[in-house]
Amino acid sequence: MSEKKYSDKQEQIARFAKAMGHPARIAILQFLAQQDTCYFGNIHEELPIAKATVSQHLKELKDSGLIQGEVETPKVKYCINRENWKLATKGGYIHTQMKYDYKRDAGNGIMTSMTRSRSKVNTFYGQAEGEYYIGKKWLFTANASVHQHFVESRDKNIIRQDGNQAIVGYKKGRIEVSGATSAKWQPNEHLGMSIVLREELYGKDWTPLIPAFFIDGILSKKGNVMIKTSVSRNYRFPTLNDLYFLPGGNPDLKRESGWTYDVGTSFAIGKENVYSLSGSVNWFDSHVKDWILWLPTTKGFFSPRNIKDVHAYGVELESDFTVALKKDLQLTLNGTLSWTPSINEGEPMTPADRSVGKQLPYVPEWSSTITGRIAWKRWSLLYKWCYYSERFTMSSNDISLTGKLPPYFMNNLTIEKGITTKWAELSLKGAINNLFDEEYLSVLSRPMPGINFEFFVSITPKFRK
Repeated sequence: MSEKKYSDKQEQIARFAKAMGHPARIAILQFLAQQDTCYFGNIHEELPIAKATVSQHLKELKDSGLIQGEVETPKVKYCINRENWKLATKGGYIHTQMKYDYKRDAGNGIMTSMTRSRSKVNTFYGQAEGEYYIGKKWLFTANASVHQHFVESRDKNIIRQDGNQAIVGYKKGRIEVSGATSAKWQPNEHLGMSIVLREELYGKDWTPLIPAFFIDGILSKKGNVMIKTSVSRNYRFPTLNDLYFLPGGNPDLKRESGWTYDVGTSFAIGKENVYSLSGSVNWFDSHVKDWILWLPTTKGFFSPRNIKDVHAYGVELESDFTVALKKDLQLTLNGTLSWTPSINEGEPMTPADRSVGKQLPYVPEWSSTITGRIAWKRWSLLYKWCYYSERFTMSSNDISLTGKLPPYFMNNLTIEKGITTKWAELSLKGAINNLFDEEYLSVLSRPMPGINFEFFVSITPKFRK
């Protein structure tokens, strides 16, 4: 047996040198080194590299160990292979204003104002995340986020007297903190297992430690057929509206808790720079205690209550298709279909309670969406169609008094423009919601807005050495 002529280190350096023996690959490495996280997208749009050769350059760099991730269509995600922490941070501010006015015909052409609600939400946030690789089999991640919310909500038609002071709404703030750590073990290219531990703070209340366990495996490389399953613990705190909304807020609400079980399969096929097609089907089963649900009261308004036990289950289907029409012009189609019964399995709250074993009110059993997106350079035009099935208005599912809310369709149109500067990535977005002015109800006797407009500005600063 002949002796090995060169050391492992020398052979590794030789592989690196061979992989970097092209100026395009040097450019790719320099570009990735400037990124805070893994890169998604078409790198030929960022660098002067021919589309036809991108895949081969990425494959050579990955085979050498200089980069890691998925480099073959339709899965594309890659980054510098560092044997240390990769850190990313971001922060920002979000301001939201919402107005809702509802008038009812009182007769003789006189319109009476029934609802004049106004709300403002100011949110300051910060996020940080990191990754650490040990060889090719272990990946450790950690992330943390902090959100400080300030909410002001009122209805000018609703006045509550507190001594000599008239109260028309509420002003509250709450800090929300979330932290999680995970470990993923991939013993081979066909199997991956991970565990996630999370803890959250809402105001002054912490959740217990929240675990989740995931398994994914490749059934067939041909078609990228995968199977995934998970088990997770869930907690949900009441929102500020749940607690303090006037009228009806309930400060005595408990947090929801439960377990969710998922299993599903997916596939992905495609041809580089031509098309990609993917699809998935997922079954879930969730058992939730103290489910929060807004229900009508004898006082003429809705108020949230904790339902003792809810069993939510169903099937969700999704499909994505992307095709390159011509240079810099891309069409993407997405479709979803959900069947999600949500059944009250708690004990009767009163001897007359007939809600046990029935679908929750105002929760649709069926829903579907179709989304089309045309992207040209940094412009995109998105059209979204939504469908929601009929919903019961009573917890007993009795339709003799109020009937059901009919199904409705929703059509939204969005145009977006991305702008790159030396200091930040900008995104300008304008949206037309309820494009065809559909009349519909989400809650009995509360018509939802007709055609309405939104405008968004997103700013992501660049932090480079």
